[in-house]
Amino acid sequence: MTAERDLAAVAGTTSDSTLERLDALLAKDVFQPHTGAVDHHHRTYARLRLLLQELGGPSALNADAPTLLTAMGWAAQVDPPLYIALLTTAIACMGPMLDLGEPSDYLQELIGEIDSGRRHGAVLTTELGHGCSHINPGTEARYNQAERTFTLHTPHPDHVKIMGNVALPGQASAAVVYAQLIVDGQPRGVYPFAIRVREEHHTPPTLHIRTVGDVTLLPLDYATVRFEQHTIPYGAWLAGGARIDRDGSFHDAHDPGARLVRSWRSALTIAAGTTEALAAAARAACTITHHAMAHRPTQGMPHPGATVADYSLQQHALAASVLDTITAGLLARRARTLHAQPHDSAVPAAVTWAPWVAAHRDLALLKARARDLAEAAVARLRPRLGAHGTLATNQLTAYEGMAQVVEAATGDKVSILLEAGKDLLASDSFPDGTGTLGRARAREHLLRRAVRRAVGARNISSEKPAAFAVYNPHLPALVELAEARADCLMLAAVDQAVQASLPLDTDLAAAVQAVAHLAETTYLTRHLGFLLAHRLIPSSEAKVLPERHIGALNAVAAHLPVLIASFTVPAARTAAPITYPDYAERLTGWTFKETSPCL
Repeated sequence: MTAERDLAAVAGTTSDSTLERLDALLAKDVFQPHTGAVDHHHRTYARLRLLLQELGGPSALNADAPTLLTAMGWAAQVDPPLYIALLTTAIACMGPMLDLGEPSDYLQELIGEIDSGRRHGAVLTTELGHGCSHINPGTEARYNQAERTFTLHTPHPDHVKIMGNVALPGQASAAVVYAQLIVDGQPRGVYPFAIRVREEHHTPPTLHIRTVGDVTLLPLDYATVRFEQHTIPYGAWLAGGARIDRDGSFHDAHDPGARLVRSWRSALTIAAGTTEALAAAARAACTITHHAMAHRPTQGMPHPGATVADYSLQQHALAASVLDTITAGLLARRARTLHAQPHDSAVPAAVTWAPWVAAHRDLALLKARARDLAEAAVARLRPRLGAHGTLATNQLTAYEGMAQVVEAATGDKVSILLEAGKDLLASDSFPDGTGTLGRARAREHLLRRAVRRAVGARNISSEKPAAFAVYNPHLPALVELAEARADCLMLAAVDQAVQASLPLDTDLAAAVQAVAHLAETTYLTRHLGFLLAHRLIPSSEAKVLPERHIGALNAVAAHLPVLIASFTVPAARTAAPITYPDYAERLTGWTFKETSPCL
C-alpha cells in the first residue's frame, strides 16, 4: 500500500487531510464567483484570511513547509491570484521577518497583526526604471543614529517600487521592502525592512501609493509605491545577524554579495512554492480538459456517439500536456526534497543577475523548468476547447496567465538561466549514465566545454560578476547550457519515477512507464539535430524516432483515464462549468426541457 501511495504521489498529489480541510472552505460565500475586478480583490483577501485561519496562520506555515507547499498548490487550482496573495503574505513578507528579524516589540506586533489576519503581506523589491533592481535598488534606508531609526526614501522616479499588492483601499497591509542601507553616508548592502503600509482607513502621508491598473494575466491590487522620508524604527530592519552599535559602528560578517543572497533566502521557499503551484495548475487544466472532451459531442466527421475525446489529434495534445504536467509534478516533489535539506552553503562573493540562484541553483532551475512545462501544457489545451477555452470561468486562461506572469515574477526565468549558466562554467566533469539521460548529460558536457572555450578560462570565476564585454556575446549559450542542466534534472526525476513503478503490477505503474517513454522520445525529437551532429544517436535510430514518438503518444493516450484520476482534482475546486456534462445549463443559468423537433 505504501508503494502504491508513493507512486500515486509521483503522478499527482495524493489526497490528505490538508486538502480535505481546504476543500471544505469552498462552500463559504467568499468562494462564489466575483462580480468585477475590485470585488475579485476583496474576495481574494477574504479567501486568504480563511485559508490562513484554517491552517494556523503564516507563522505556523513557515514552520510547516509541507503544509505550506500543499496550500500553495491548492490555492493555484482554486484561483491563481489567491496563490500569489498567499505567497506574498506567508513567504515573501512573513518569511524574512521570522528568518532575519531580531526580537523587538515593533516586529512582534507586526507579525501578530499578519498572523491574526488583520493585514496581508506584500514584497516591495522591483523598481520602475531599471532592470535587475533587486541586485542594486535605488531605494534608500538611511540610519539615524540620534533617534536610532531608519528613513526610507525614493530619491528618483526610476526607484519607485512597482507591483506590490497594496493598492486596495480599506485593506490593511504590511510589506517587506528591499533597500540600500546607508550608515554614516556609506552604502552597506541590500537589506529587507518590515513596514506597515496601509491602514483600513488611511495611509501614512510619507507613503505614496498609486494603482498600476488592470493586470489581466494574474489580477491583484498591484501598485507603485514611493517613500518620502518615511521613518521606521530600528526593529524594522531585518538584519540577519548584522548590527549597528549605539555609537554608529556597523558590523556584518557577510560581504555585500553574500549579504544580498542571505537577504533573499526567502527565494528558496518562493521557488519551491511556485513549482508546486505550477504543477498543480497544470493538473487542474488537464483534468478540466479531459472531462470537457469526454462529454462534448462533435458534429465534424459524423460518427454516432463520437466525442471530442475520440479524435486522435485531441488525444495526442492531451497526452503531451499530461507528460508536461507529470514532469512538472516530479520537479515539485524534487523541490520539496531540496527545500527540506540544509542550504546554508558557501555563496559567491558577487552576483551578476539572480541572487536566488546563488542561494540554491537547482531549486531555481526547477522552478524555471516547471514554469515552461506548465505554460506549454495549458497553452496546448486551451485552443482544444475552442472559444470555451478563452472564457475566464473555465479557468484555463487563469492558469496560463499565472504561468506567463511567473516567467518574470517569483524569480525572473532569464536571470535564473544566465546566472545558472555562468555558475555551471566554474566546474566540469565527464558525463556518466546511459540511455536518454546519459545523452542529455553528454549534451550538457559538450555545451559547457564549448562555452568555456568561447569565454576563456581566465574569465571564469565564481568570485566576481561576469564582465559585460566578455560575456555579452555568449549569453544565448549560457541560457542553452542552463536549459541543458534543467533537461538532466527533469530526465533524472522521470527515471526515478520509473524505478518506483517497476516493482508494481498496476494500471498506474504501467501508465507512468508509458509517460517515461514519451519523455524520452520528446527529448530526443527536440534535440535530434544536436544529437546527430555529435554522434550521440545513430542515424538508424533517428529514422524510426518519429514512429516511436507517435507510438509513445498513443500509449499515454490509452492510459489517460488512470492518469487524470491520479491528479485528484475535484470539480468543486476548479469550479469550471465546462467540467460538467450539463455545461450549457451551468454556464447560462437556464434550464431546458426536452422538446420534440418541429415537423
